[in-house]
Amino acid sequence: MSSSAMLGIKDCLNMNPLNTSMGATADTRVAGLQTLPRPLVRQIASYLADEDVRVAGAVNRSFRQVTEDRRLALDIRRHFSVLRPQSEVMSAFQEFLARIGNLGGYMQGHPLAVLLEKLSRLFDLKDRMRVVDQSRVLIEMMPVHFQRPPLIALLDCFSEISREDRDDLFDTALTLAKQMPPHERWLVVVELVASLAALSEESLPDRFHTLLAMVREAPAGLRSGPMTCLARSLRSLSDDLRMEAFDVVLESIKELPGIQQAQPLVALAGGLGLLPDDLSKLRVLHALLAAVDPMVERQEEVLKTLILGLYGLGSEARMVAHEALSNAAGQLPFEQRMLVQTLLEQVGV
Repeated sequence: MSSSAMLGIKDCLNMNPLNTSMGATADTRVAGLQTLPRPLVRQIASYLADEDVRVAGAVNRSFRQVTEDRRLALDIRRHFSVLRPQSEVMSAFQEFLARIGNLGGYMQGHPLAVLLEKLSRLFDLKDRMRVVDQSRVLIEMMPVHFQRPPLIALLDCFSEISREDRDDLFDTALTLAKQMPPHERWLVVVELVASLAALSEESLPDRFHTLLAMVREAPAGLRSGPMTCLARSLRSLSDDLRMEAFDVVLESIKELPGIQQAQPLVALAGGLGLLPDDLSKLRVLHALLAAVDPMVERQEEVLKTLILGLYGLGSEARMVAHEALSNAAGQLPFEQRMLVQTLLEQVGV
């Protein structure tokens, strides 16, 4: 913020915190805000607690206008802080949705996200889905730069709606994510990956591959986090799809810069025990060892995770895996090598 802007804020607030004891001096202490640009007033408000925003809004129209979203979010929290009869809850949701809809698009996201956090207060699944559909319409109409927070809040409602309704909501979120700026998009993609397990089994493969394609198209510096989530999501896939997914995700991890490969490789190694038979497990283990070999950092973490997967192997396969892991451990620096070999001895052959 420029020095002139800081002086303006100092003149408006006299560098004193707002509080409920402002009394007769309130107008003189915030009246100057009326002359400042609205984006600057909104930035000032972001540094104030909710109660201070309420007080300032009571004496200054400009402050009141630019903080409508925060004051509405506060109203929502206060209303639902008290348990109410079900006959009143849906009416309250409809009232708050109407008030949110009357705000400018750039102000709707925060109170809508807060309202969606309260969805579990509705016991009727049809009522929940009605609120979800109404919220989805609001999000679709918002400016794209303001859609992420309420969209993530909507995805967090997966457990609150029936399984048959989740696929459609997932597809809506996926479509909106594709239209977002990259720095917003990947935060939503991570949430979408985390939601894969909640989808119907028949719909999961196509959506998994769609997300994987999106992640592979991301700038290299943004891929590691979503790729780690995808590696963890393999436990949600059926046995016949999981093996193929292991191969595809591993090849995608190899495309990352070396320093970014460790975290998703650890996540993928953690799924070794999910594979259906010893042959598949040994094949993936050798593939992971080949991938981890050039890594400089966290090699021992990948190896230790793979060692824990030995418990699910038969005796003959365990001997093969034990030897491969022992050879890989021999390439590590002394301290790391000793840690890995100690764990190997504990697991045994």
